[in-house]
Amino acid sequence: MATARPSAKRRVGKPGFDGSLHNYYANFTNSALTDELTRILSEKLDCDIYEDGNRQCYLSIFRPYVNQAEGLLYKINLYEDSPEFVIWQKDIPDSLARVLLDLDYFTMNKIITEAVRRLFESVDLDYLHTNSIYRKVKWRFGKEEEEK
Repeated sequence: MATARPSAKRRVGKPGFDGSLHNYYANFTNSALTDELTRILSEKLDCDIYEDGNRQCYLSIFRPYVNQAEGLLYKINLYEDSPEFVIWQKDIPDSLARVLLDLDYFTMNKIITEAVRRLFESVDLDYLHTNSIYRKVKWRFGKEEEEK
């Protein structure tokens, strides 16, 4: 009884996958890119470790982007120029960043602004819309300094 052997010419993996050129986000629509960016930012977790005077250690786990949205939401109307929501480049997958940067500026800005608005909406939907904050949302990419 003969067993089936993979052909040397046969590709193993997902259809259309080319290891060096394939980008998971390449065929995403603008809405799908917005959804994905919103998911990435809202699911991002970070932690801090604190030690008190009795050498007791505490672990604090938090969502930095949701916390940032909470901190900015109620301050936006207090400033003449709205504060910017900072998205750290290290938190965005390289393949997603490449797709976003390949878009024209208007489309990229629209996608990222909508993702940030969704984070603000997750904090307080009514406050965001009833206080004319929706159109005041600003963002920017942040880049951490290189460690020495």
